[in-house]
Amino acid sequence: MAAQQEISNKYNALKLAGTDLGNPISEVESSGSGGFVRKYQFGHIYWHANTGAHEVHGGILEAFLRYGGVGKHPVYGKRLLGYPVSDEKAMNDKAGRVSYFEWGAIYWNTSKNVRGNAVWGACFTHYKAMGE
Repeated sequence: MAAQQEISNKYNALKLAGTDLGNPISEVESSGSGGFVRKYQFGHIYWHANTGAHEVHGGILEAFLRYGGVGKHPVYGKRLLGYPVSDEKAMNDKAGRVSYFEWGAIYWNTSKNVRGNAVWGACFTHYKAMGE
């Protein structure tokens, strides 16, 4: 199974780079819409054929799950963010963190009191065009 191998490869690469998600707490399982996830003590690694394997952890993971994760938002009833297309990384201003998804992003910056704010759809497209 491609998903299982790609998730394992991502986990090992993250660990070598200094990001330890801890021990697995689930097997590789379907996460819907053709993708898969493996949950670890401190984060999740998602894989989809269109996006590859990417990690989501900490406060960004909490926000991602609040917004419905890869599935439908509990209030809006539609998929807002989709699968991750990046691992968590430093924002352009180097003060915060961001994870990018198929149709949006989640930003985290405690110095600016931005904790798990998501931007998606047309707003995300416009925000990206302005240079974030």
